[in-house]
Amino acid sequence: MKSSRRTTYRSVIGFIAFALILPFFGSPVAQADEVARKIISGWMPYYSTADSMMSIETNTAYIKEVMPFWYTVKYDAEKKRIRILDLYSAFVGVKGAPVKTVIDSLTAMGKASIPTITDGTPENVLAGLLASPSSRTQLVQLITDLTVTNKFAGIDLDFEGFAFVDKSSTWTKTAGSWVAFIKELSASLHSKEKILSVTTPYVWDPTAKQKGYYVYAWKEIASSIDRLRFMGYDYSVSRPGPIGPISWTEKTLQYATSIMPSSKIYLGLPGYARGWVTSVQGVCPSDVASAIKVGAKTETAMSNIRDLRLTYGFVPIYNELYGEMTFSYDKVYNGLTSTKLATSCTASRTFWYQDQKALAVRAALVPKYKLGGIAMWTLGMEDENAFDGIKEIAIANALDVVSSNLTIDSATVDYGKPITLKANVTYRNGKPLPNAQVLVERFSASEDKWSKIASGTTDISGQLVKQIILGRNSNIRIRTPESEFLTESTSNIVELSVNRLVRINALGSVKINSTLSISGSINPRTKGVYVTLETIEGGAWKTYGVPITTDINGDFNFKIPVSKRGVVTARVSVAADMDFDSFTSQQFSILVRGIGSTELVK
Repeated sequence: MKSSRRTTYRSVIGFIAFALILPFFGSPVAQADEVARKIISGWMPYYSTADSMMSIETNTAYIKEVMPFWYTVKYDAEKKRIRILDLYSAFVGVKGAPVKTVIDSLTAMGKASIPTITDGTPENVLAGLLASPSSRTQLVQLITDLTVTNKFAGIDLDFEGFAFVDKSSTWTKTAGSWVAFIKELSASLHSKEKILSVTTPYVWDPTAKQKGYYVYAWKEIASSIDRLRFMGYDYSVSRPGPIGPISWTEKTLQYATSIMPSSKIYLGLPGYARGWVTSVQGVCPSDVASAIKVGAKTETAMSNIRDLRLTYGFVPIYNELYGEMTFSYDKVYNGLTSTKLATSCTASRTFWYQDQKALAVRAALVPKYKLGGIAMWTLGMEDENAFDGIKEIAIANALDVVSSNLTIDSATVDYGKPITLKANVTYRNGKPLPNAQVLVERFSASEDKWSKIASGTTDISGQLVKQIILGRNSNIRIRTPESEFLTESTSNIVELSVNRLVRINALGSVKINSTLSISGSINPRTKGVYVTLETIEGGAWKTYGVPITTDINGDFNFKIPVSKRGVVTARVSVAADMDFDSFTSQQFSILVRGIGSTELVK
């Protein structure tokens, strides 16, 4: 359970990198038109962000997304207030990098940020909150606001309290509330184009004898989530044993892939070793007696094992049945009893952990079951060679590099008129890519992100020709999503200007000493747009009066008193704003005639 490891790992922030064994896989090399598949994701705890960032930078070619382990749900029963506590900001204080700085750094490296929210409430509290429609909706809004405000790619829920704090007798009731919450949160996040990830312990078929932690209702939430991160660890907690036996892991994946698309599933792997005191000989000194007992548990980062090995001289052994490493050693404690007498005891410890080979064996399940990838608890705990085998698998399952190009038939178009765009998608050094999903995306001055406005599929020649109508100046691009065998591609950006339409109403002639009315409207109809009337005086265009603004219907009206006969030549100019360039109408003429005159404008 991750929540139980928070304080344990504060003492191992300074990790020592080392190599345990040489790579045991072959070394396939990706071709020039291929890139290694990014199959690694992982958690970045608030208390060891710097170590995680170092791991991300070192392994950036293989890491797709990062889950900052930063937030927890709290509830004030007296004030009946739910809040999401920012553990990261509280931990780093004024000396640490702000949340935005860390997220911007991950974005610059091309990593999606999907922070984790844990359950920081007492027994049955969160379950009770989810059972209430009003508090459930309140929590959904808090999570959505947190995600959108900080521009996270999505959110990851790690509500382990259901499994390890609440009693199992509550699970059936909690499961229904959990499913309702996930569906509501999914709708809210997806409306903002955000990812919903959930992290849970193992679940097996609820109809079978052994169900696992069925409170998380994988089958019922499958259609609402984008990621399922299965904690492939913590199999042995209270007594010595493997952290996540390979057969147990694979059985869980077989159930998960039977109820949801396998691409949603990420296998959680441990970067830590767990040990237990198996025996104690003698009487331990009083300062350690409470901790050195049979069954006492301890954890350390994988990167610390080399130092332990150098100190105690053990040789780790690979257990083929469980697919994990194990080792044992004795430690002598000398000191005084509570009555100040000299004493000594010897504690025997047995550890289990997943080394480079064990991690690679599990990473091989990614291509076998077509999983989305793996998820490391945590990035930064591993030794320097831990990911070698995983990298080999990522290279062996390299993706073909896709390229896309966009052209349009005109860079300027009148409002309401279609433009024709042409997308060309290729792979394998220029070979046309048929049946590729193409997303047409727009970015404009009034938006702060790229948004999808159309989609289609390439034909046999790798092309997509499509007409679209845009309502404002826009930057346009096409994108092809990453798939099991193909990289994501993003095309060149094309700028498109959209002209407003201006309609003008004016009489062809008016009598002298009357008021000339020049009205009109702009399309799209927008309130508050500045419109200027210009007339020719002395052979030059001069502004008449002061600009006016359009009303709620996009209408405008100029009133001009005329006191002499002749021809008034005029035009209307519409000012630029965030979405449109300035626009000037064609000139028009109005005859000012004398009293009783029947002259008309020719």
